[in-house]
Amino acid sequence: MEHSDHFKATMRALALAEPGAADLIRDIPEGAEEAWGIYASAMFTAIMERTFKDDQSRDAANRYIDQMRHACRNVEPPLKTLVLEGIVRVVLFDEDHLLDEISSEEQLRAQLLAIRNAVITDDFVSANLENYLADANTIADYWLTAEE
Repeated sequence: MEHSDHFKATMRALALAEPGAADLIRDIPEGAEEAWGIYASAMFTAIMERTFKDDQSRDAANRYIDQMRHACRNVEPPLKTLVLEGIVRVVLFDEDHLLDEISSEEQLRAQLLAIRNAVITDDFVSANLENYLADANTIADYWLTAEE
């Protein structure tokens, strides 16, 4: 994937809440925004597979949404939990039609908050962040190739 090193560095900085993360986002090359969105979606998918490894039920999804609502209660602008619910349902239940109602900006913001929360709350994700970043690259490459 073109720009994969920059995408990984940006995602790492965002996941770890590093001070230069905003600069890295601004430095995403013009024309690479769609690929960045695909990379973020791939990272989110990998994180959701971990989050729901033991229980992929609607109840588990609802518990996760509630947990995120609480974890992000002081975030500005606020997390749109319906957006998060939609993208979680896409991953868990293949309800891709929900993406028709969610802007790419809303989707990306919710994904990044979920990724950041996973790094904070899941020691396995935190300890294996580099593996997740590499896996996201592999998944994104596959998705991009499948689109062609």
